[in-house]
Amino acid sequence: MFDLRTALNNHIPIDDKEATDRDAMLAFLASGAPCFDRAHWPGHFTGSALLINRDGLRVLLNHHRALNVWLQFGGHADGNADLLDVAARELVEESGFSAFEPVMDGIFDLDIHPIPYSAKRGEPAHLHYDVRFIFRLNADDERFTLSDESLDMRWCNYDEAIALTGPGSVARMLGKWRALA
Repeated sequence: MFDLRTALNNHIPIDDKEATDRDAMLAFLASGAPCFDRAHWPGHFTGSALLINRDGLRVLLNHHRALNVWLQFGGHADGNADLLDVAARELVEESGFSAFEPVMDGIFDLDIHPIPYSAKRGEPAHLHYDVRFIFRLNADDERFTLSDESLDMRWCNYDEAIALTGPGSVARMLGKWRALA
């Protein structure tokens, strides 16, 4: 089973933002709060998955319906402290792929980001303590299934992905992916 505390301690941040977020995640985890429960306000842990194709040259991005932005796949832990499992579950649910494997043993990226108030869901504004993993597709067939959570999905090379996502933590994650390729 994935041990979040150990993985956070072993993760080497690439910039000051990620280092600050790692320290905040460690403190949040040690606080004793129900940090894996989506109903815990002001925030909770989430697990995300960046999926690259078999040759590692393209990434599948998700045009998230609720947020109306292009992102990696991911979602709520719903009580599951194994965030690697959460990220893999969300990848299956949101893309339809099941033939994939982690590219690395540990965490790929970390980001704490705000989620706006949602009248539709009755959720206050809160924070996602997002632990991100990178997965590689183990199949040549790159046809995905569009879920209800997505407006669109698209396989992109690095430049196309940056153009869709813009600056910020997703761009940092895409830069890490590019360095691996």
